Amino acid sequence: MQDTAPHLHPPKRRRFLRFKQLKEMGIVGDYQTLEDLVEKHGMPRGFKLSHKVLLFDEDEVLAWLETKRRSAA
Repeated sequence: MQDTAPHLHPPKRRRFLRFKQLKEMGIVGDYQTLEDLVEKHGMPRGFKLSHKVLLFDEDEVLAWLETKRRSAA
């Protein structure tokens, strides 16, 4: 008997970046720069996981960077 059910792929796991990773990637140098990028330049707003942990969706950040790269070219 053949399996006629559509093959379902598990959803892609979302990855999140912390401030330290944004800094290592060269996106920000300090918290003021991060705030400016979010408020004035359209960088995706992160969310607080706890009072000390701020997370950013990696796909959103990379898409934002790509739009910045394209507009600079």
